[in-house]
Amino acid sequence: MSDGSDIEVLRIERARLSERLSDLLGVVLAVASRDYSARAHVAQSGDLLDALAAGLNMMVEELEGSVAVVDNILSVMADALMVITVDGSIKKANAAACRMIGAGEGEIAAIPAERIFGGAAAGRSIKELAGTFAGSGGEAEIITMRGTRVPVSLSVSTMFGSSGALSAVVCVARDISERKRIEAERARLEEALKKQARAMLEMSTPLVPVGEGIVAMPLVGAIDRGRAQQILQELLRGIAAHRASVAIVDVTGVAGVDTEVAGAIVRAVQAARLIGARVILTGIRPEVASTLTSMNIDLEGVVTRATLKSGIAFAQALLEGGGRPRP
Repeated sequence: MSDGSDIEVLRIERARLSERLSDLLGVVLAVASRDYSARAHVAQSGDLLDALAAGLNMMVEELEGSVAVVDNILSVMADALMVITVDGSIKKANAAACRMIGAGEGEIAAIPAERIFGGAAAGRSIKELAGTFAGSGGEAEIITMRGTRVPVSLSVSTMFGSSGALSAVVCVARDISERKRIEAERARLEEALKKQARAMLEMSTPLVPVGEGIVAMPLVGAIDRGRAQQILQELLRGIAAHRASVAIVDVTGVAGVDTEVAGAIVRAVQAARLIGARVILTGIRPEVASTLTSMNIDLEGVVTRATLKSGIAFAQALLEGGGRPRP
């Protein structure tokens, strides 16, 4: 009878242990499936299984708290975050990613990753994404469910399994639509300013026909390298357009004469001669003449007159007197 009682006690104890172990295993499996609500039963018997159950419950509670913190961080992130496995499935996406793509949290897992990547990321495998956009990454596009292309700054980090093989990538995409809009607006304004500057240059270098075969270009203000080139181009264009034999360049309104201005004058004279026109330089003030002399500027063969009026009179007399045949 004693042997039978002992066997029954052992059977009951074995059943109790099996139930306790099954309870512990159930908690472990629940945690593995991201269910952190499960807790192991503590029987208050003070045995080893109670200690294991209490320790497991503490670890689950800490893990649950950590996961809650991470989930909270992901939910408030302004940048879109997606965890994509090597087969191209979206395993996890935060709220920002769902909003950017235009899909619900329960829908996004069914969308292939290749469907949402465009631009520099289009058609790339997960491994290629990791290589191209590792670290700071670069610019790409996210294609929404409506087909809209959202420019993003894409950064990709890699995740490896226990075997050391690539298992997934973490993609962080920042919407740069506003930055792109500002860049486009800046480019538009810069182009508008360039056009305005060109228009002002054209207005500041007017070429005026003052008689048959005669054109005049009164210069006003400062002359830099850009404007010097504009003066040369406009002078040659005007000579050719008006079939001028004489070109008068008036420097009365030039702010000052330096190497840049002197060089522009010399180049204009030489270029005009090459296309068969004679140049008359007018408006040279005493201080300007002194500057040109000190710079050793060679103006040999260039007719100079004190005023634009006297320069026009000289040009007319030159043509009327047969000084140059008319073209």
